Amino acid sequence: MTTHRPTDFWKHHIRAWNKSGLSQSEYARRHELPVKTFGYHKRRLDNQRIIQSALNSEEQKPLIPVSVAQEPEPQKTSETGITLVSPGGLRVELASGFDATALKQVLNILEVA
Repeated sequence: MTTHRPTDFWKHHIRAWNKSGLSQSEYARRHELPVKTFGYHKRRLDNQRIIQSALNSEEQKPLIPVSVAQEPEPQKTSETGITLVSPGGLRVELASGFDATALKQVLNILEVA
């Protein structure tokens, strides 16, 4: 008597079902297989196939060399200066003794833009 692994048994039936044109439940009924068990093994084997396919496609992707450069430190204003940074990344640095009128004009221009 030849023994088969359960996986081989279900692979055989799932391949035969695919070729049969029958619904899963009809195929299972005709072959005296539990419908829920048939569906379980079909999903399990489908998931294994998807995972294996993903692994194979990852193996074929070429690697691209990447180098990491250290970002330079931003220049610091003097200790009494002010730095304004907008959420969009706009940076205004004011040294100590800045002209308040000029700052007001700059901020008014930025508000319009």
